[in-house]
Amino acid sequence: MNTPYNARTLAGNGLSPAANEILAARKTCRELLALLIEENRAVPKHDIQLIEDRLVHKRRLTLRLEQMLADIKQKGSLWKADASAQQQAHQLADEIAEFQTLARENAMMLKAAHQLRADLIMAIRDTVDASQPRAQTYGASGTLNTSGGETRLVATSI
Repeated sequence: MNTPYNARTLAGNGLSPAANEILAARKTCRELLALLIEENRAVPKHDIQLIEDRLVHKRRLTLRLEQMLADIKQKGSLWKADASAQQQAHQLADEIAEFQTLARENAMMLKAAHQLRADLIMAIRDTVDASQPRAQTYGASGTLNTSGGETRLVATSI
């Protein structure tokens, strides 16, 4: 049986062990919410360094929350019979719904920022292509060949 990472700090609060497990999940969810709010504020300011710095922490919290939720789901009969745990579970469900809303907003903002950068790169490429002189070479039959000096984009992944 897995015990929450911070069971010692929550044990003295008068709640049942099941309620404490849900309370620990709520704490992790609130930490994720705070990170998403901070990231959503950073995206319009183009503070990419802050977003990159928080990425590892966000992944770690997400994995922790997923594990906690799996443990809570596995012990459903324990917390469903406990009134304080049920109350904590309802509050957790509300916080998860808020997290999902912020995560969708975050994803849309990041996709928009990525598209804006891609559009900017394409505009720069088109400008370079338009102002670049064309190279002329002689062909096999002695005719002039004019090649378009087109700029190529290097494929990258994010």
